Amino acid sequence: MDQKRAIVWFRQDLRVHDNEALTEALRHADEVIPVYVFDERVFGGKTRWFGFPKTGRYRARFILESVADLRRSLQQLGSDLVVRFGKPEEVLFDLARTCRSSWVFCNRERTQEEVEVQDALEHNLWTIGQELRFSRGKMLYYTADLPFPVTQTP
Repeated sequence: MDQKRAIVWFRQDLRVHDNEALTEALRHADEVIPVYVFDERVFGGKTRWFGFPKTGRYRARFILESVADLRRSLQQLGSDLVVRFGKPEEVLFDLARTCRSSWVFCNRERTQEEVEVQDALEHNLWTIGQELRFSRGKMLYYTADLPFPVTQTP
């Protein structure tokens, strides 16, 4: 019987504790490959409107420390973290194809640029018959749990 392999794409959710994407991957797969991609558009890019750096030195340091902490947490659990630099929709596609994963799991993002990356990765994975599976992620309140339509938020 073939083993089911999953990639977990860590994005802005750099923790093991209460990470829905990681939990879902562990539930569905026999082998899980945790991955973080330093997106070249974020770490070398500028904002669309005024050309400010997207990642200043303090944010960069915080992210580097968070990725290192995530790696240590995974190592304490007997795993490790694959770290790459590039465009996530390309890096993860290549990794998924190479390791023949069944799925890529991630927590859904909701901002325009992140959604564009999600959509591109999802399209790329479909071309090789693989699936991008989303978890709800880091919302304090989910719209489905509200007792009123989100458009009527007080």
